[in-house]
Amino acid sequence: MKNKDIEKLTETELRRKIITLKKDLFNFRFRKVNGQIDDTSKVSLVKKDIAKINTKLNKTKKNEQKILKGKVVKDKNDKTITVLVKRRYSHPFFDKVISSSKKYHAHDKENKFKIGDEVKIIESKPYSKTKKWEVINK
Repeated sequence: MKNKDIEKLTETELRRKIITLKKDLFNFRFRKVNGQIDDTSKVSLVKKDIAKINTKLNKTKKNEQKILKGKVVKDKNDKTITVLVKRRYSHPFFDKVISSSKKYHAHDKENKFKIGDEVKIIESKPYSKTKKWEVINK
């Protein structure tokens, strides 16, 4: 299967194709062990096709950027704010609601956000070692 063919398919078609390729791979391996297949190169070709499709599916996942909501706790640095993001989740074993928080450094191009503002930040290209988020709005 060529890359051009893979690019034309939708995500659901790719998932269906990968299921059929995995079934084919199982059958080829089974025949190879039993000595029923002469051309063993088909196994590696099917593996390569599966890898190509997985690569395409993972690229579409990576384009989805995370968006977090938090409160500005520091704005001293130039074009940088520190955002405190709090989250609450249920512990899988103890069934207690746990709240945790984390600070993120976000890029504020115009220095317009001040301490106490509620902001949304989005994952972006790294601006520095610790600054990998960008402010999108209040």
